[in-house]
Amino acid sequence: EYGMCTVLSHDLVNDPDVVAMIAASAALTISGAPFRGPIAGCRVGFVDGEYILNPEVDDMQNLRSNPEQRLDLVVAGTKDAVMMVESEAYELSEDEMLGAVTFAHEQIQPVIDLIIDLAEDCAKEPFEFAVPDYAELFAAVKAAGEDKMRAAYAITDKQERVAAVSAAKDDC
Repeated sequence: EYGMCTVLSHDLVNDPDVVAMIAASAALTISGAPFRGPIAGCRVGFVDGEYILNPEVDDMQNLRSNPEQRLDLVVAGTKDAVMMVESEAYELSEDEMLGAVTFAHEQIQPVIDLIIDLAEDCAKEPFEFAVPDYAELFAAVKAAGEDKMRAAYAITDKQERVAAVSAAKDDC
């Protein structure tokens, strides 16, 4: 599964990364493409002992110098499991971090349910996708340049290494 979102407009209040994640999941879910979703995600902040769902961009600036905002956590998951956790935290306990992940997983459930409802209304029939066999091409590329590239990347001096990589590419 692979998708890419491009932000065309941003209100400078809400971070677009979570919206893009949800949009990509919804699009893949209804597309009929092979996808083991849906997934959803959210951002969690932590202020005065309370978890904040999708805090505004300004609230997340200068996390370490803002004693009120001690967490910038992004969680993605499915209906049943957390798949990804990315965070910056300042002096939070293990229980507070675990609580934040649990809070996030609970908060993404309605979004996943909405994507499922959308798919029930308008999803295309699933289709099979067979990955082309590129083994022969891979072997040819590997044979053409593997030894030279390995030797080039073994050079510890950066300028010499860059020159050797460039030369190895030119030889292929």
